[in-house]
Amino acid sequence: MRCIGVPRVESIDSVFAARIRMELAELIWQAEWMPTSWKEIGRIFRSLVQLWQSEWGISAPLYGAVPSAELDAECDEWCRRLAKDLTAEIVPPSHVRPWLYARFAMAIQGVELLQQLGESAPETLSETLVLELLIEDWHACHRATWQKLRDTSGGSLPA
Repeated sequence: MRCIGVPRVESIDSVFAARIRMELAELIWQAEWMPTSWKEIGRIFRSLVQLWQSEWGISAPLYGAVPSAELDAECDEWCRRLAKDLTAEIVPPSHVRPWLYARFAMAIQGVELLQQLGESAPETLSETLVLELLIEDWHACHRATWQKLRDTSGGSLPA
């Protein structure tokens, strides 16, 4: 299993973040080396967003808003970095963070739908799959869907 840096414990939030980071590393390791399911992929994405919420205090951008072309391109680049290693400790600029949240929230809904439809999951969680879920699917349909959404979640991830 890969070792990841665990921050020094100084507060309840950092304890929570350290616990999520360890759980996330285990989930990702299993998904990279063992057969996985859409449910597990959704669980990994949800854990990553929970970690960011704890570390950065982020939430989703306003429902109905859309990022500029430049911001979308910047977010694409951060998604490419994440796809290489979901356990990497990244620090994107604050204006990118809500849009990473939005992409992950939409990807979570997408994989949960695939699970409900009984679609076959990929053998493992690969860089290619992460790129497809976070970049290709965003530009193909999720971006337009986000623009049509209204906030009924109370600012939380889809259940």
